[in-house]
Order: sequence, then C-alpha cells, then structure tokens
Amino acid sequence: MPYFGRPFTTTETTRLASSVLYSTMKEGIIHSGPKVEIIDSPIPIPKDDQVVTKVVVSGSNPKDWKRAERAKPSINQGDDIAGIVHAVGSNVVEFKPGDRVAAFHQMGQPGGSYAEYAVSSSHTTFHIPNKTSFEGTISSHFLRLMQLQYQFISETLH
Repeated sequence: MPYFGRPFTTTETTRLASSVLYSTMKEGIIHSGPKVEIIDSPIPIPKDDQVVTKVVVSGSNPKDWKRAERAKPSINQGDDIAGIVHAVGSNVVEFKPGDRVAAFHQMGQPGGSYAEYAVSSSHTTFHIPNKTSFEGTISSHFLRLMQLQYQFISETLH
C-alpha cells in the first residue's frame, strides 16, 4: 500500500484508491522506425520498494535512440527521471511525496520516464538539492554513471 505521509481513514483510503487507480497519464510508447505513439495509461502505483515520480525532465541517451531504430517490443523506454515524488511503496522510508528527486528506471520494465509519471526502485533514486535544476541533474547523473562504468571497467581490466 503506498504511503502518502500519514495514515488515512477508511473513507480517505477508498477515495484515494479510486482516484489513483482510475487516474490516467500520457505516456510515449516507442515503436521501431523510430515512431512515437502517445497513449493514455494508468498512473503507476508503487510496489513496496518503489518510488513513483511526477516527471519534470526525462533524459535521452545513446541507448534510447539506437534501440528505437528497432524497438521490439514497443515500450516506454525512458530510464532517466528527474521530478517530484508522487507516491512511495510501503518499505520506502527515505523519500516522501513532494521530495525533489532523480532516479534510474529499470530498463525494459513498465513505468518508464517518457510519461507524466515514472517508476524507480528506491535504491536507484536520490534527492536533489533545491538549488540544482532538474535539467542539470539529468545531465550530471548520466555523466557520473558513465564515469563509474569507465572506472569499473578500468579496475576490472587492470
């Protein structure tokens, strides 16, 4: 059950569940070509260790446009997220709705960042300072990931 800040009464829970369960968002599905189809999808509900973020900025990396040339199956393949926490799973204690975060979405899974709301694991989500722009966060965490991958490869080869 998602945690939204405080325990809800039964009436509030019913009202919240129906509004969340039946609310929709716009989502970009990437088809081969590449071709993008904008569809209405349900707003994701987080699993126990997940964070649902209202997307402000979604990153696009080389794997995104290279995969799009032959996208099978067609998916929302956005994996870099920056935005505001919308909801968290029951095991998530380090984030709450309203927090400014950036995250990595699990590749190939539903809930990608080419949408109004995206899903990430709590362990791939991190707080961003108020003075840091969402755009700056996306570009810098992608560069940091590349740096860590290079460092890992270098250490493995030596």
